[in-house]
Amino acid sequence: MEDTKNDLGTIRIHNHVIAALTSIAVSEVDGVVGIYKGIRGSLFNFLGKQNTGAIKVETDKNNEIKLDVAITVKYGVHIPEAARRVQESIQNAIEKSTDLNIKEINVNVHEIQGG
Repeated sequence: MEDTKNDLGTIRIHNHVIAALTSIAVSEVDGVVGIYKGIRGSLFNFLGKQNTGAIKVETDKNNEIKLDVAITVKYGVHIPEAARRVQESIQNAIEKSTDLNIKEINVNVHEIQGG
């Protein structure tokens, strides 16, 4: 979590916000179903909650962000290209919405969905 101070006080962007931005950015990439749900994610869906467990956000001492993201892609998609587009989409979303620096975005394809 990063704190930014200005004349009026402190602005804090929690890691859950970064995970939510990441989830939205992933869902906007063609050929990508979304964040990998697995069994835990199915339970979250059943309960009507957002699952960001497949997104790991770390902030280092320099306030740079490292993301590990597990995704599901559609069958027939060129996986390396889809993963690269996911990285770009995440980077654009976070940079557009925050002033945070991204050090690393690791994309792990955990599932293929037929379609």
